[in-house]
Amino acid sequence: MNLKDVKYIYFLGIGGIGISGLARYFHAHGVQASGYDRVETRLTKDLSKQGMKIIYKDDPAQVPAAFSDPDMREHCRVVYTPAVQPHNKIFQFLREEGYEFHKRAEVLGDIARTGYNIAIAGTHGKTTISSMVTHILHQNSLFCTGFLGGIAKNFGSNLVLGRENVFVTEADEYDRSFLHLRPNIALISSIDPDHLDVYEDERVFREGFEIFATRVQPDGTLIVKKGTFEGRDLTYSLDDSEADYCLSRLEIDKGAFHFEVEFKGSYLGDFSLMYPGRHNLENALGAIAVCHQYGMDPEEIKKGLRTFLGVVRRFDIQLRHKGVVYMDDYAHHPAELKAVISSVRELYPEQCITGIFQPHLFSRTRDFMDDFASSLSALDEVVLLDIYPAREEPIEGITSAAFLEKIDVDKKELLSVDELLKQLESRSVEVLLTLGAGDIDKLVGPITEILKTRK
Repeated sequence: MNLKDVKYIYFLGIGGIGISGLARYFHAHGVQASGYDRVETRLTKDLSKQGMKIIYKDDPAQVPAAFSDPDMREHCRVVYTPAVQPHNKIFQFLREEGYEFHKRAEVLGDIARTGYNIAIAGTHGKTTISSMVTHILHQNSLFCTGFLGGIAKNFGSNLVLGRENVFVTEADEYDRSFLHLRPNIALISSIDPDHLDVYEDERVFREGFEIFATRVQPDGTLIVKKGTFEGRDLTYSLDDSEADYCLSRLEIDKGAFHFEVEFKGSYLGDFSLMYPGRHNLENALGAIAVCHQYGMDPEEIKKGLRTFLGVVRRFDIQLRHKGVVYMDDYAHHPAELKAVISSVRELYPEQCITGIFQPHLFSRTRDFMDDFASSLSALDEVVLLDIYPAREEPIEGITSAAFLEKIDVDKKELLSVDELLKQLESRSVEVLLTLGAGDIDKLVGPITEILKTRK
């Protein structure tokens, strides 16, 4: 997309975590950003408070007048997410007006190409790693601009504004979005199959990442979790001492990690991470590798990492109250669930762990139902909610009831949201997890209040 002379930009699906970051970016640069989404959320409320006009009714009459003015056409742009379907009236109106529709990934790629780009990819971990890298750089006055896939607690936003010559971008594999990037440094944290509604099969999914790897600049650096690719640039691993970046010592104290890192067999430094979860320790090692390759001194990296607060909905502890721990996490893939649950089990080995899971997408549930069931079977108690459809129509036979049958846990049940909240008023819980990528985050506030008011 030609970014020159843009004065107005309209976002279809402006409430999405990725596209809302773009809206913030353009708004901060003086462009009149506005948009449409189906429902009001915390994100859209925040955008409105910043001065952006957002509508929730599919009404073309409410689109800013500039988009109907032939004299303003060259100054207007339209960005959309595939979650907004072509039958949407505003979509049809803007198409009839002759506008070219640009995907978020395309626009992000255009922005990132104007400077030095650090891109973080992978089925899991990319939001946390990109947030860590952005925070470490800022803590050392290396003020990058970060486009993140979650709300980084250190910044309270999914967009971190900084200098226009360095960008940290979360490289999303969905719809091959990351192929719009040409990074100077790229990291790939994992290639566990996902999005098989877009990719033909696991082989094609992997090929997408292999193509992304070739998009790294000729003089750039590719960093991968060891075992992901063979014979590629630099590697990192928690468990394999043959990796270029690996641990030589690890101590865990009250959920905090204290560890030493080696680079190609030589001592790099000792680091601390106050953010719990063994999978986050691996994320931290990836962030250390990225920052080291960017040219940072280990002491600078150490300074930034130890003050990292985490990401909203990533191993996000909401409450510790009268013997109850409540945590919320975005995990929506079997491997993510396995990582979160095992990390919680490590922290609370003697407590009963109850998980509330909302499956995300009918196609993902269909493709990985057995793997989901296996991951959730590591819990002591399981509550399933109905499948969150997002952009999809139901698939025959793919239901939470069928899913529940496959989970190998004695205490398991399928509940509606109302049933769940009512039951929690008296249900005995020790460690409670809410898990999923749909709208389960709307339950975080009500659940917290219910648990807080217990006597």
